[in-house]
Amino acid sequence: MFNEDGFKKGLFIEECSRRFSCIVKADKEEMLCYVASSSKLKHFIDLKNREVLLKRNKKMKSKTKYTLHAVQGASGYILLNLIFVNQLVMNKLMRFYQGDQIYREKKVSEELKADFYIEENGKKIVIEAKGLITENKQVNRIAFCGQEEWLVK
Repeated sequence: MFNEDGFKKGLFIEECSRRFSCIVKADKEEMLCYVASSSKLKHFIDLKNREVLLKRNKKMKSKTKYTLHAVQGASGYILLNLIFVNQLVMNKLMRFYQGDQIYREKKVSEELKADFYIEENGKKIVIEAKGLITENKQVNRIAFCGQEEWLVK
């Protein structure tokens, strides 16, 4: 879970016809914002005229000042910037493993590049982090160990 600190609030106007961009109204001004998704968000969630959180882009030469980060839902904010998922997973992993045991975006074999790779006591652990954007469905359980299980109603 994250809070509103460090984010700018705005009102979502529309997704642009070209990928990775949208129009948001913030501080009485409409602005072009980056959308960190290769898919159109309208296929997953209705954003029109909803409160959104924007994160200021670090690169000064970026075409946009802000990235669309989250939308206000009935019970809190819904994460839209799924790149942030890896940061959330890393924060959790740091509670259980030493930082030097965790490798990000590690090439495990010719065919596989893992989001996270951990070596501990001779064990090799491969972790893939995935995000899910949904408002009308509830994720009941996601199992990380053994067999993958996604129970979505």
